[in-house]
Amino acid sequence: MAKKRITKKNLKEDEFIESIASFKEKYEQNKKTINTVGTILLILIVGFLFIRHQKQTREAKAIEALGQVEVMYYQNNLDQTIALGEEMLRKYNGTKQAGYCNIIVGNCYYNKGEYGKALNYYQQYIKDYNDVIIYKYGAYDGIGNCFAQQGKYLDAAKAYLEGAKALKNTYGEPFLIEKAADSYSKAGKIKEALDNYKKIIDTFEDYPKLDIVKLSYYELNLSK
Repeated sequence: MAKKRITKKNLKEDEFIESIASFKEKYEQNKKTINTVGTILLILIVGFLFIRHQKQTREAKAIEALGQVEVMYYQNNLDQTIALGEEMLRKYNGTKQAGYCNIIVGNCYYNKGEYGKALNYYQQYIKDYNDVIIYKYGAYDGIGNCFAQQGKYLDAAKAYLEGAKALKNTYGEPFLIEKAADSYSKAGKIKEALDNYKKIIDTFEDYPKLDIVKLSYYELNLSK
């Protein structure tokens, strides 16, 4: 009987069959691990989609809650704004909307003359959010104003300058430097006041209050 001639095609078929067999063997050996990994990946994907949905739902509810706070705020209903704002912060703390809500509640307490409480909310914004320029300005300005209202002018100046540094190269920087200079002046720190007025004069030629700053500088210089 003649021997069957082995061709390249036969070899390739054998190799393919062997590879299939090898894969099947390895799969059977590692089936538990593969199934476990697949299950974990499925759980992670489902978890991610669930968390994203929950986050989107929470954001939407936070926007709605903030809208209610704003309505009371612009009606100048301070007590109702505070009540709604504090409830909003309890429910939706950590959302972008909660950041702005801290500023609103702080402003309400400030307008009621409760500077210690106002200070807490402004500082909370800086600590946990601090991401939007206009709100950042409001927070640092609020902190400085609270200290100034309490007669703590050096603390106020420090807060204004911290804000100016945080808002470097923005529209708010010279406003906060001017407030720091005013606070130093009230604290009797004439040199520090003059230095900050001078910084505005030398650096911010387009500052809308430049004439007022120049007048404050020259008057304070004459009073030395």
